[in-house]
Amino acid sequence: MNKFLLSYISLLLLFLSGGLLSQTYQLTGNPVTTAGWTLVTPAIVNGDFIMLTDDLINKSGSIKLNDPINLKYCDKWRVEFDFRIDGNGTSSGKGDGFAFWYLANPPVTSQQGAGLGIPQNATGLITGFDIYNNMGGGGLMSKVHVAYGVVPNTTDTNGLEYYNTAGSSFHSADLNSTQPFVGNTYKHVEVTGQTDPALPTNWIITVKVDGNTITSQSFTPAGAAANMTQGYFGFSASTGAASARHSIKNVKIYTDKVPILQNTVTQSFCPNPTTGFGSVNLTTFNSQLVSNPSNYTFTYLQGSTPITNPTNYQFNANTPVTVIVKDNAGILCDNPDGKILLVLAPLLLTDKTLTACNNNKGGTGLFNLNAADVAGGLSVVKKYYRTLNDLNSGTNEIQNPGTYTSAAGNVYVKVTTPLGCTGTAKITLAFYPDTPVKEATLRSCFLQNNITNALFDLTSANVTTLTSGFTKKYYTSVADALAGTNEIVNPTQYMSVSTSVYVKVTDATACFAVAKVNLVVLPPVTSTVLKDKMNVLTAEQIWTQVLVLAAMNGAQEQQPPLFRELA
Repeated sequence: MNKFLLSYISLLLLFLSGGLLSQTYQLTGNPVTTAGWTLVTPAIVNGDFIMLTDDLINKSGSIKLNDPINLKYCDKWRVEFDFRIDGNGTSSGKGDGFAFWYLANPPVTSQQGAGLGIPQNATGLITGFDIYNNMGGGGLMSKVHVAYGVVPNTTDTNGLEYYNTAGSSFHSADLNSTQPFVGNTYKHVEVTGQTDPALPTNWIITVKVDGNTITSQSFTPAGAAANMTQGYFGFSASTGAASARHSIKNVKIYTDKVPILQNTVTQSFCPNPTTGFGSVNLTTFNSQLVSNPSNYTFTYLQGSTPITNPTNYQFNANTPVTVIVKDNAGILCDNPDGKILLVLAPLLLTDKTLTACNNNKGGTGLFNLNAADVAGGLSVVKKYYRTLNDLNSGTNEIQNPGTYTSAAGNVYVKVTTPLGCTGTAKITLAFYPDTPVKEATLRSCFLQNNITNALFDLTSANVTTLTSGFTKKYYTSVADALAGTNEIVNPTQYMSVSTSVYVKVTDATACFAVAKVNLVVLPPVTSTVLKDKMNVLTAEQIWTQVLVLAAMNGAQEQQPPLFRELA
């Protein structure tokens, strides 16, 4: 058989990376927890053990795991448990024994006596621990039986003890003198198996009792056992005319496959222009399938055919590859769910546009050429050139692509994949719209105690047509505005002589322009007629002074009627 049967019993009591990684089916605790298992009367929980039969005649009991297990992808398996057979027996002695099994047809009711509680025509793998010698006319013994096939088990003369199929059965010598099964203390059993490398359909089964190897040999699945695709784990025991109490505890069964990070990995490749084939090292995908590739062995299949050259696999069409991940420690079953989808296609690149600020209409912008994703997220190497001629000749490569200063125009990028595919794309360098600014003038009256100065509210200068999403900062020189240094910190109460200041307007795209604001101090008006005298002005003179002031501020007024009358 091989993987059609016990291949999923990755049954171990081992730890990997500090913890049990596979799913554990077990019967442990005090009282024993039987969630997920079914007890068949008279089997019961008795403290920290399962009592399959009490010390009474003609009893048979069993316990089976509810989940059917598909045994296909385990190269190794192992189960551990402790058993005890004790009691007073009867005048006929003690009997009959118990069995661990993986069966397609687990018992609903169990066979008594020599049947060890196994159902009729039991199909699968059975390991029996027999204490009553039916073939020898009765009496106590301690024998291990292994059957890998179909056991009739309809009478005491065709049960497990009588099953003899070449290559599919085993019967130990009587171990009663060296390792007796009957006693008051528990004995520890390990049943393991692994695929026979010489006969992959066979299992090499090893049975140990208290660390002593009883058998270790290759078994061939016989009859319907060779075609099993799923079955049930369990234990059974029985008594007949003789009796004994049969108990098990500390059962552990591990059945999970190797865990993988993702079921499918997809990658595109460009074909060799000469041969039309793509080339790939399939082993480079291992780390995308499992966390610690060194702990596993990988087999790659195209269809059902093993790939013999995975480090240099050639393909000329889109190809799915199946990956079987095998646990080197033998703790977990193989995982056949990994898929690598190899897509054969030319390297496709997309021209991109990068936009930068033409700050203060300087004519150049700062561009990050690396931000142009012309390869659609692929891991590639990119080299940038100002002209296609430079690219084709490999000369004058742009050395600072992350901080490239340029006027609007084009640059060109040569893209190379890790597998050597190359392609060329164009990157258009463009500017955001210029930040709109205009020159403005502010006028303010002189200060009484400092007639050459006035107070100005710089924020009132109308220097842009933008209505929202912009900021303004104020400086005493264009150089400071461009550098963003020595900002005027009191723009609403700025005292100054007649001069110019500069406003840095930054828009929603973070682009800016600088506007000039002219500051005009309105001086005091002095009389040219009176000096060191009281200055008595006529209405006409007063109006003349008003017109002078108005003209300086750009206003044009007509003389009001009142002033005309006074004049």
